[in-house]
Amino acid sequence: QWARGRGGAPASGMASYVCYPCGSLPRDSPVRSVAASPVEALAAAIGVDGAVHIVDDEGSLAVDRPIDSRTSKEPTVLCWHPREPTLIIGWHDGRVQSVSVSQDGKASVFEGGADHKSAIVDIVVSPEGGRVLSTDSAGVACVWRFDGRGRFSRLHTYRSAGGGSALTKSVWVPTRVPDGSGGTASLMAFFAGTDGGWLVYGDDQGNCNRVGGDFRAPIDVLEYDPASRRMVVITRDLAMAVLEVGPSAKPTLVTRAKLAVRASRGITATAWLGQGVLSTATGEEPAARAWLVGQGEGAGSSFLVKLSAKGRAIPRSDRVSAVAFLGSRSLLALGTVEGRVLVLRRVAAQEAGAGAGAAAPAARP
Repeated sequence: QWARGRGGAPASGMASYVCYPCGSLPRDSPVRSVAASPVEALAAAIGVDGAVHIVDDEGSLAVDRPIDSRTSKEPTVLCWHPREPTLIIGWHDGRVQSVSVSQDGKASVFEGGADHKSAIVDIVVSPEGGRVLSTDSAGVACVWRFDGRGRFSRLHTYRSAGGGSALTKSVWVPTRVPDGSGGTASLMAFFAGTDGGWLVYGDDQGNCNRVGGDFRAPIDVLEYDPASRRMVVITRDLAMAVLEVGPSAKPTLVTRAKLAVRASRGITATAWLGQGVLSTATGEEPAARAWLVGQGEGAGSSFLVKLSAKGRAIPRSDRVSAVAFLGSRSLLALGTVEGRVLVLRRVAAQEAGAGAGAAAPAARP
């Protein structure tokens, strides 16, 4: 994932990429999950030791020590706050923690209430940072108020949000609704997918109900583009639906498509490449794909972001398993199953001499 540079801003000028080992992580062991802070040069990773390691951009521990579980249960979800150097952790036993990182490397840990009794599946923070949504494998959803100092308090608990199914992915959709006096008021709404293939609507005002049709397979991907107000649903059997979310947060189907990709385990990674363009990786193809889901003709169509670099051959056996996009510099990073990282720069069609969305290598892997 992309992390911000030192001082909270990406570096400028000539691009250079340096690989640093994370010394606190167990050697020669897989990392189970990773998340990068959008505001500081920090990243968090779950190691096989069951601890959360928060590191800086040189791979060193950014806090006193890894965040360990006080029980035998392990962390399941990592999510950084969009405006604060605060990491929110979901645990297998249902606990939700926040870890605020200070400039001097101190970690302030705060734990929410015991509203979840099952493993946390997903955590998302609202775009302005004032709300946190946590969902679990028993179908329970909790909305929390975040106070900006690393602490949060519960607003609502929806115990039957999943309708008997586990909740999977979720997104916040800020919207406005009539306020009863001729004006409008802001409303923080969210959508969540379920393992049973249903779409659930909820908000921070106590409302939660099923709104989407039966997708007939678990919902593995749920993404929202605020610029086009399009929401993308991708199921485990690779059916994609594009929905437009109206001003009152009502979803309307725009198009459905069956993704023609090799993905026996579903989609492994997603990233927005710009307004109405969603990139996906599967770990089984030598390329990432970019899907057009915005307004206008071509919604649901795709083009390839091929795994190639000028002056260096990439083995045909390699496959793209991870993808990230840094919009401020138009840089796309592709990670592969053989351990390569390829960084590409998105260029205009006339510059590339190709179709829209073409990419040129910015640096060797």
